[in-house]
Amino acid sequence: MPTAGVQKTRRSHTKSRGGCQECKRRKLKCGEQKPACSGCVKREIQCEYVNSGTFHPSANVDLPAPTLPPTRVPSSSVGSPTPSSIPVREPPPAVDPRLGVGTPADTERRVGHFDMEDMNLWHHFIKVTAPTLTTPWKEDLVQRALSCDYLVHGMLATGALHLGYLSSDPKEKDKYAFLASQHHDLALGPFQRAMANVNAGNANQLWVFSTLLMTFTYASYRSIEHLFPFSEGASNEVLSNWMFCLRGCVGFVQTALEHLEGGPLGFIISEGMKVETAIADGAVPDSEVDRSLSLLRTAVFQMPLIKSTTTVEEMEAYADAIERLRNMFAAYSRGLTSQMTRAAAALWVGRVSDTFVRLLSEKRPPALILTAHYCLLLKYCENVWYMEQRSYYLFEAVKQSLGEQWAPYVEYPHRVLYSRT
Repeated sequence: MPTAGVQKTRRSHTKSRGGCQECKRRKLKCGEQKPACSGCVKREIQCEYVNSGTFHPSANVDLPAPTLPPTRVPSSSVGSPTPSSIPVREPPPAVDPRLGVGTPADTERRVGHFDMEDMNLWHHFIKVTAPTLTTPWKEDLVQRALSCDYLVHGMLATGALHLGYLSSDPKEKDKYAFLASQHHDLALGPFQRAMANVNAGNANQLWVFSTLLMTFTYASYRSIEHLFPFSEGASNEVLSNWMFCLRGCVGFVQTALEHLEGGPLGFIISEGMKVETAIADGAVPDSEVDRSLSLLRTAVFQMPLIKSTTTVEEMEAYADAIERLRNMFAAYSRGLTSQMTRAAAALWVGRVSDTFVRLLSEKRPPALILTAHYCLLLKYCENVWYMEQRSYYLFEAVKQSLGEQWAPYVEYPHRVLYSRT
């Protein structure tokens, strides 16, 4: 029988100075096994030791190759990602706001394991969050999710983010952000492995998770350094997660189209054809949008500085990106639904050329000016919680990189974005 009055003390452990980067970031004790520690193996994530300078797949984990570290894309492949390399945001440190300390390794969640708190997240997702999303969550999709661990974790992560968004209590917001990060992390390993072998049996689950991944990315990023398509610390080499994620998801749909058309989500593809139909029927964008976009051709591209520093291939990439954005505005003018407007916003990012993405990563003024106009399309999507304010933050980031001398060429999007009506 325990002696009365004896206070329990925290279990101490020897500090490890040779642990992997992931365990240090999470403030967890590292087993220091190499090439991958036991913690990273359990969480099915990549393990990196600072002295090695390289990433190693966790032992006994069959990850797709090549696997990219979060947010980093080599400059040679800064354009369209392969479906198996869809990245995710770098999550915050795993510090449970309810405890105020790093989560011990022996109490961390595992893939496919859920508790009573998760039941609350599940209920909120099904009843409240799901109706706000592009993907319809009918009974058959819920049944599919119950046999797919990474999809359940994705649903719980999204539900947690939504609960945090709805809460006005800072502590509650921190709690749900922490839970969202946990479930998001757990989903990634199984999702990436499944993406390496897309087939009729898993294509629909992968697509649904991809839509959740886009929602999670949109809802998680708000600061300029994360919204802008490049990292200041490594410009020309880093494409932001939200943009890279959209390109990967659009690429996945194209890759898995034969499996998706006949599935429960096939009607979404049919709906998506309405964008193409509107363009083919001769739809034209709003006259002011069209006039503002035309300034790129009639003024910006005629500047000696631009003409002398732009190759023929780059001019063609600009022209293609302009025409694609113009078509999206034209389709919107025909009265797209809220869901299809969000699809149009994703399609433009997913279909511009790799050359244009490179020009954007180099912060070329014409590419930035066009991205400022793209913010108008994002503004049309702000009737859902996870898209709120994204157009403003992205526009501000673009404007800061452009400089005042280019302000006349983004005057129209600036006026619309900051209009009180």
